[in-house]
Amino acid sequence: MGLSYAYIHRYETFGKKEEITDLLVRVEHEFTPKLSVWTWEKGNTIREKMAHYFKPDSSMLLAIDDETNHIAGLFHLREDDAKGEMIHYSPNLKIETIIVAPPYRDRGVATSMYKEVHRMNKTYFKKPFIVSATWEANDKQHHLYKKNGYELAFVSTYPQDDRLKRYYYVKKHEFVR
Repeated sequence: MGLSYAYIHRYETFGKKEEITDLLVRVEHEFTPKLSVWTWEKGNTIREKMAHYFKPDSSMLLAIDDETNHIAGLFHLREDDAKGEMIHYSPNLKIETIIVAPPYRDRGVATSMYKEVHRMNKTYFKKPFIVSATWEANDKQHHLYKKNGYELAFVSTYPQDDRLKRYYYVKKHEFVR
């Protein structure tokens, strides 16, 4: 399987919004808590709540299957998330959401996307830190962070439910000037 990458900086003219929304709705149940129950999201339907991913200050890296032209994976990215706990790791590039479409799982898509994010950071973003977080129960994601050189920075509880733990990972980038 060959993959091409598309970096989408602004969504206003992006033609795959529906396919991305379909993917988000399809995997929504895999998140803890579910994407559609996040208290800060507005809307009456799951699809309306997914509008969070199309804010103009956010961007997305897509892995697109060269044979089918379908989205194999997406990383929702944001620059300089310095709120709360991430203030000690700024400036940064934050990988907010990581999704691999079900038919493409266990085929190396996430690992190749991490490599692409690291390449983009070296050539385009030039942030000293790449940061991300996952839920305690997401064993696959914990494994991928470690495999791709991320270190566990800290663990916190979710403000809306202190039984849920978030694990924050950081990868430091050195730039030769």
